[in-house]
Order: sequence, then C-alpha cells, then structure tokens
Amino acid sequence: MAIYREFRVGNNGGPFGFLLPLLMLSAVIFIFYLFFKGLYYVLNYVTPVLLVLTLLIDWKVIWHFLIYLWQSLRQQPFFGVVLVALTVVAYPFVSGYLFFKAVLNLIIRRKLKQMQQNANRFDSFTEVPQEEGFTEYVEIDESASHIDKK
Repeated sequence: MAIYREFRVGNNGGPFGFLLPLLMLSAVIFIFYLFFKGLYYVLNYVTPVLLVLTLLIDWKVIWHFLIYLWQSLRQQPFFGVVLVALTVVAYPFVSGYLFFKAVLNLIIRRKLKQMQQNANRFDSFTEVPQEEGFTEYVEIDESASHIDKK
C-alpha cells in the first residue's frame, strides 16, 4: 500500500489565497522596473562618453552593428524597422552593449596575442636540429626469455 503525502504552500483553501503570490509578483516586477529605469537614467548621461570610448577602442564594433541594421532592413524589412526603432528608443543600452563588446574584443585580442607569443617562444626552445640520414636502431629479441614473467 502506497502512502501519498501532499504538501501545500500558500493557498489554505481560503478565497484570497491567490492574493499574496500576486502581490509578491507585482512587487518583483516593480523592483525590476525601478532598476531598469535608474539604469536608463544613468546610461543616458554616460552614452556620449561610451560611444567615444567605443570608437577609440574598436571602431569596427559600431561599423558592424550598423551593417547588421542595414542588412536586417534589406532582408527582413519589418524586423529591420523594429530593430532600428528599438535602437533609437533604447540607445543608452545599445551604447553600453557596444562598449562592452569593444572591451571584450580588446581583451580577447590581447589574450590571443599573448598566447601566440608564448607559443612562438615555446617553439623556439623545442627546435631540434635534424640530421640527414637514417636513424639507427637495435632489434629486440621478441622471445623475451630474459624478462621475468609473473
């Protein structure tokens, strides 16, 4: 015989049992709203600086983003228009994204250059002069009578 246990959290059968989770959900959504509103406000003032720094760090990031917008307008016009509209409305977030991408590209390029220099340095130490001719070897007796077998 199986025994089933039921664990109920929240609704104890009352008519207003749904109210507390609904209030908690609305509070979380309100906190997210305030967070993103504040982030938008701060990024709105920092946007020109971020765009100039992005141009100085890696101007190709902005160029590739503009190419992406142009291609989306040509290939999927509705999606392209929506993308351009979102770029205009959320320009502080776009500039932050482009700055973050430029910094990551810079870090990755430096790390790859460092790894390549380390690999070149390692290759210069491991070079063995090659002699022309055949390698000498000794044939080993396959009977292995001199080896103790356990």
